[in-house]
Amino acid sequence: MKTCCYCGSQVIQGHKGKYYCDFCEMVIDSSSLCENSERKEIPIRKIYFDVNYNKTTPELMTLSTFELIQLLQHARAYRTTCWDDWQTVKKIAKASKKDETMQQELVEQAIKNAKEHYELYQYATRKMFVFENLLCERLGYIPKRVSRSYIEKYEDLMEEKKRSSMRVNPFHI
Repeated sequence: MKTCCYCGSQVIQGHKGKYYCDFCEMVIDSSSLCENSERKEIPIRKIYFDVNYNKTTPELMTLSTFELIQLLQHARAYRTTCWDDWQTVKKIAKASKKDETMQQELVEQAIKNAKEHYELYQYATRKMFVFENLLCERLGYIPKRVSRSYIEKYEDLMEEKKRSSMRVNPFHI
């Protein structure tokens, strides 16, 4: 029996692979249907940071909450690395400016290098803000710390949800 993926009610078949749920009062595509009031299967995928990090915000909006949590964890670590690198290069640039024996070209290169590292840090910070705000829209809060145990607990909750169905027992007297 084809059922609605949101409420578990039986759906009415329309045309062109579309179905209608009376309870939700909406049209549902055949790809979103469930069978026998079981919950919709949400795949638990490990996300690849390098592939997904530079996606646009609209592209990131299509990812699951679980994927965004994983990306936020990596983005925060990457931002910290960018900050540390920028601080190191900035110190070198400051020292180069003070050293009167250093050639002007080397000083300019050190300053340029510091600026490039700052731009990487700035980009990493803005990207982290995107992940945080997308998660805030979905969760209602921004996770303070995304540790391995946080991700494992979230994964366990997703697995637990899969085991429960949306069946409502029929009325009996």
